[in-house]
Amino acid sequence: PTPPPRNEDAMAPRGTEPLNADFDRDDVDWSAEVGAEIRWVDDDAQGAASSGSLAVKNTVQDDRDGNVGVAATQCLPAVSGSNYAFSTSVFIREGQPLGEGQLVVSFYSEPGCRGLLQSAWAVTETDQIGQWTSASGNLDAPASVDSMIVRLHVQKAFRSDALEVLFDTI
Repeated sequence: PTPPPRNEDAMAPRGTEPLNADFDRDDVDWSAEVGAEIRWVDDDAQGAASSGSLAVKNTVQDDRDGNVGVAATQCLPAVSGSNYAFSTSVFIREGQPLGEGQLVVSFYSEPGCRGLLQSAWAVTETDQIGQWTSASGNLDAPASVDSMIVRLHVQKAFRSDALEVLFDTI
C-alpha cells in the first residue's frame, strides 16, 4: 500500500509498500500462517508472461460449524493518522469449495507487528470464480500504531476441502 498525500504540502511516509507485491518471479518476502500453503504460480493478473501471482491455499479442515481463514502475511511500518490505499487482484479457480479471497490489514502498537492489536479490517474481499477481480480500499491508521500486517487471506468453511486463491498486484 502506498500512502496517498494528506494535503498538497505533505506526503505520508515512504517504506510502507509491500515487498514483492507483483510476484514477478517468486514468493519471497511473504510468510505463510499455520494452515496456509503458499507458492508462486505463473498466472499473472495482467497477463504478463514474465510474471506471476501468489497462490494461498487454506488447508484447514475440521468437523465443526463456521469458517476458518489463513493467510500469507507481510509486516510493514505504519504511521499513526496516515491514510493508506490498498488494492489487489484476486482469482479463484472453478471447481473448488465456496470461499473468499480477502486483503486484511491489522495495525499494531509496536514495530515488527508486535504489541497490542489496535484494529483489523478486511479492506477487500471477493468470492467471484473464474476471473481476475480487482478490489481496493483505504484505511486510516489509528493513533499509537507503529506497524501493520498485510494478510492475503483465504476463508472457507471448516468442513470444506482445501481452497486456493491467487493474489497479484498488491
